Amino acid sequence: MASSKNSTKSDVKFTDPVICYPGHIDKCSKISKTARNILDIILVIMNIHNQVYLDAETISIIRRMTLMYYGKSYTIQTVRNVIHELTSTQILLKHEKKNYFINPIYFMKFSPEERRRKLITDLAKEGVIRISNSE
Repeated sequence: MASSKNSTKSDVKFTDPVICYPGHIDKCSKISKTARNILDIILVIMNIHNQVYLDAETISIIRRMTLMYYGKSYTIQTVRNVIHELTSTQILLKHEKKNYFINPIYFMKFSPEERRRKLITDLAKEGVIRISNSE
């Protein structure tokens, strides 16, 4: 599983659509509007492996994109608070320092279903994600 900063940033394609799976609406209804705005940007910038490296540079990109698309100017601390909020709701899954996965149970860059199932299985084996019968 790719986890380095370079591999995480190198395969970002802003044109890849994101698939939203059943259950994402329930999860997203439990987060703040600010978190939803920032999540929308994270979904765009995540790579094809559902990874996003949330370092200072990426946080700066998120801030610029939210200003451009939503007319909202969020502080660095607000973005960090949202990262914590998304992690506590398990929409964002912390893998390593500053390296996160978007939970593939709810969101996935467009890809074959087999790749999604493999990613979910791999993350479960690593203990990064919990799978319950209701998901």
